[in-house]
Amino acid sequence: DLRAGQGVLILLHGFREQGDKLFRDRVQPIGDVLPTTLGVGMAMMMSSHIQVALDDLAAAGASEIVIVPVVSSASNELYRQWLYVFGKQDEAEFASVPRVKTDAVLKFVSPAGDNPLIAEILLDHAAEVSTDPKKEVVIIAGQGPSTQEDNDEEMRVLAGLAKIIQEDGGFSAVYGQTLQDDAPPPVRAANVKKLRALVEGATSEGKTVIVVTNLISARSIQAKLRDDLKGLDYKFNP
Repeated sequence: DLRAGQGVLILLHGFREQGDKLFRDRVQPIGDVLPTTLGVGMAMMMSSHIQVALDDLAAAGASEIVIVPVVSSASNELYRQWLYVFGKQDEAEFASVPRVKTDAVLKFVSPAGDNPLIAEILLDHAAEVSTDPKKEVVIIAGQGPSTQEDNDEEMRVLAGLAKIIQEDGGFSAVYGQTLQDDAPPPVRAANVKKLRALVEGATSEGKTVIVVTNLISARSIQAKLRDDLKGLDYKFNP
């Protein structure tokens, strides 16, 4: 029954039934103030779910809609596919799905990237399991995009977050490392090797390792991450 001239459309990959419900519950406070819809799915083969979300907002009286993409950075195919769906990119990243249409004015929020607020969130996660920052090394483990060019940009983003966390948290060192989870197996395996080397190097120097992640979902990739680091000594805050 909520009606307003402004609305919010949140685009997200989707986290399966339990994760989607948790996400929905967490963003409900936005929906208590403004008409809000979720466009759940990668839009690889379809865009109708996004069109329905826009139509629902129009029906609620929204003539101006804020589009919020839930991705860790702009350097990934999913984000660019969304841009294509909204006519802000010429070429599709996946299938050439129909582009959405609306009379509303659309305002796009940039992906979080290396926004200092993300660094502060990750710092909170590290602090929850920290006991002596000066003797601790923090590693930010990210999913990472498939291509090398995108991954280089993602590593730059993680480096920016790491710098803020180290300065504000007083840790011995902070590193970022992507897994490139959807890349060919040899690429992912090489990244896991780098990640394990970071953990092993720090522990050999007598430091305690804390692993945090900028992933939204607490399942799937995080479960793989635990397997990737199996046998090593570290703290992980999920």
